[in-house]
Amino acid sequence: MNDVGQVARRRTLVERGLTTTQIRSAVASGLLTELKRGWIVSSLADADQRRAVEAGAKIGCVSALRRWGVWSGDGNALHLHARPSSHPDLAATRPVANVRVVAHPGVPAAKASKLEIRPCEPGMPTLRWRRQDFPERSLDWIVSPHDALAQAILCQSEEQALACIDSALHEHAISHADWPRILSTLPERIRYLDRWKDARAGSGNESRVRFRLQRLGLDVELQVYIPGVGWVDMLVEDLVAVEADGDQFHSTRAQRATDRARTLTAMALGVPTVRLGSEHLGDDWPLVVAALLQQLADARILREHRGPLGGG
Repeated sequence: MNDVGQVARRRTLVERGLTTTQIRSAVASGLLTELKRGWIVSSLADADQRRAVEAGAKIGCVSALRRWGVWSGDGNALHLHARPSSHPDLAATRPVANVRVVAHPGVPAAKASKLEIRPCEPGMPTLRWRRQDFPERSLDWIVSPHDALAQAILCQSEEQALACIDSALHEHAISHADWPRILSTLPERIRYLDRWKDARAGSGNESRVRFRLQRLGLDVELQVYIPGVGWVDMLVEDLVAVEADGDQFHSTRAQRATDRARTLTAMALGVPTVRLGSEHLGDDWPLVVAALLQQLADARILREHRGPLGGG
């Protein structure tokens, strides 16, 4: 069941080489469970997979993206995908909290073992009716990352949608060659996001910060290597480093110690650094802008006397 993600239709298992006798035997022994007529799940299947099957829908949108390790916004509702002619029954879903979440079987094993997939909340799912433009890349219980991304772009805010695009490319859930075809399925009004995408962004918050700063007219370069400091999330106007810390890679004591050491090193080398967390993307954003603009103004004055970034 690993190669189908722990959930599959009975006919899919037969197409993959299992006999009906083998399936019946596995169900009778308790190794597998027939969740509903024609649907087989293993004991490793998670609550949201079961909820999708019970509803008669597939996991889609941001809920599907996160199973690839792709940015999925701030919300935790389960997003389900239904065919335009279908009649899903959300009342049939049982609101059980997830203990663990199954990664998409297409994710390489080495990467999947390190993924910390945020579980969905047990409340009422969000349902979207949409045609699958990439059905050949889907599984029985989940849409393809291509269809998931297309739906997420329509479902999320402007900057969250862009973060999903950047992340899907960065994590190789989709390829650069796939993107034009996905873009062609989107309404004309939203295709402008194409010119803002940047697969170098290492996190969703990094994409959001970069987008906001670029919309202010600032030049932003992503993933810049500064000798003596290492890689910084972004360099603004070739003057000030900006680090957008996410919770996943900056939550432990050791990680925070490393962050502080790098910031002090950068400052010692004459590289002003503005460090912010996800909490600063809300009401505190004007403070971030004020701090950055002041650092940029000071850095321009210093550059006139000192020379290029990091020079003596």
